[in-house]
Amino acid sequence: MKAGPQATPVRWLERRDLWWLAVGVVTAVLGGLSCWRLESYDVFWQVRAGEEILRGMGVQQVDAWSLTIRGREWINFQWLCTAVMAAVHGIAGVPGLVLMRAAIVMLWCGLLAGIVWAVAPPRHRVLLFAALVPAIVSVTAFRQQMRPDLLGYPLFTALLLAWLWPALADSRRILASCLVLLVWTNWHGGTVAFGGITAGTLALFHLRPPRQAVWAVVAMATATFLSPAHLRIVPVLFEHAGYTYGAMFQNVDFQPWTFDLLDARVWGFAFIAWIVLLGLFVAACVPVASGAVRLPERFSHPAAVLLLAAFFTWMSFRYLRVIPYQLSFALPVLVAAFPRLTRAAWPVGVAALVATWLWLVPAQVTRNPPLGLGLEPTHFPVGCARFINRVRPLPNIFNTYNFGGLVIHALRDYPVFIDGRYWPYVKAGVFEEFKTACSGPEPMREALERHKINVILFDVLPMRVRGAEVLDLADVLFPRDTWALVHFDNAGVVRVRRIPEHEAIIAAHEYRLLKPGLPGGWYLDHVTDPESRARLEAEVDRCLREEPDNVWCLALALALGRPAPVPEAEATP
Repeated sequence: MKAGPQATPVRWLERRDLWWLAVGVVTAVLGGLSCWRLESYDVFWQVRAGEEILRGMGVQQVDAWSLTIRGREWINFQWLCTAVMAAVHGIAGVPGLVLMRAAIVMLWCGLLAGIVWAVAPPRHRVLLFAALVPAIVSVTAFRQQMRPDLLGYPLFTALLLAWLWPALADSRRILASCLVLLVWTNWHGGTVAFGGITAGTLALFHLRPPRQAVWAVVAMATATFLSPAHLRIVPVLFEHAGYTYGAMFQNVDFQPWTFDLLDARVWGFAFIAWIVLLGLFVAACVPVASGAVRLPERFSHPAAVLLLAAFFTWMSFRYLRVIPYQLSFALPVLVAAFPRLTRAAWPVGVAALVATWLWLVPAQVTRNPPLGLGLEPTHFPVGCARFINRVRPLPNIFNTYNFGGLVIHALRDYPVFIDGRYWPYVKAGVFEEFKTACSGPEPMREALERHKINVILFDVLPMRVRGAEVLDLADVLFPRDTWALVHFDNAGVVRVRRIPEHEAIIAAHEYRLLKPGLPGGWYLDHVTDPESRARLEAEVDRCLREEPDNVWCLALALALGRPAPVPEAEATP
């Protein structure tokens, strides 16, 4: 019997110029979509750490910035990244850091493209790259902040590529793995374990003879500890794994992925990620175990793939920031499975492509702050820092966790109370102390007295309005007979202690009527006598001169029918 006619392959899909065009367009689009305003709270303490390293002060081993943990051990296990961030910030400022994040995302896209090229049949490469890589990058957009662990994603992908590239000799795979781990452990030692576990597992399962595999694992482990921290990186690795249940605040980055911790803005993203996690188990584990999927020689051992897929799937359910590693690991499995799992592979692939570009890529924009090369104004109290530097109230300062990085960088004469370095504060009991202080007025008073606090830099706290009565949580924690509200911007509020040294500051800058967060309509209804109305208008004018973009004052000025005053000249904090 004669064989039936063979399907003619679509040769034009195999053209290299089409492949490079697809890679260039997709990478450029995803890089552009990554240029959103800087929002990572830790970025400024990392820049200061890098500045000190570049000035020859060495890699930080103990804290020298804090009021509460000064002199305690704090190892800057991400020293290389902080030095690069400081250099970029020194040359190009905040826009440089935004572009640096976009460049890292583009590098990740390029390495993911390398995996597709190494694994997919030629006629499937363009479709699989255009459908799967944007999906992976978009689903993980919530972790694409300008943080040291961001480079971990391309570094992890480079490790996978070293073991997937067909023409690479074993000695070069081992050397490439060691070099990647060496860079990774100095760039961000807290996440290098994910790369080490992956490279070590692949080496043990694939290298022959076994002695070579053992020596490869020893070499990679040695590279992991070649940093200023050396063996002291071990507790850092355990601490990062313990982030999952160790966080005292409801920070979604550090919590198991459960819907009760996600606000409505990211609910859809969570839903997509759950589907991806479930799909990984079905598409990666089952076909590989059954033999339905045969990966390239260096990545085909079912036990290795099952073990690593189970590890990353389990970690992803417990630890959100592992999802980019898990999805990167899933990519070669999904690429290899595509032409083998179903005869309807092309319709499935086209449907995935359409879904990716109609939903996932736009979701990357809506999930993050607006596109731009500056700071996200609701995250950083830059105006408050500028005000403190100008009027110079007495130390010490009591700040929130999220504002600590800016205090370290912009208010260098004020030791920070708490900041995003996290574990030194947990070990010293500062997190628990902060939490206790915020539980009521008396614990707060005791904490402020104990640490001799004279300045408070805090968030805009919620208030309850019932007719003319306003219950302001800030007035409960920081009574007005002790603390004067002297400045606020779109992110934070500054209060100073009522002491003789602050009389001039309070006389010139205190807000007696104006409160951030109070609706403008309340003032129209309840501030009606001419004297109070005149004072309110004067406070609004002063607020807008100092902070022309202050949304609270702009809204109230609009309600009062006031023209926007000419802003004062701004000084860099």
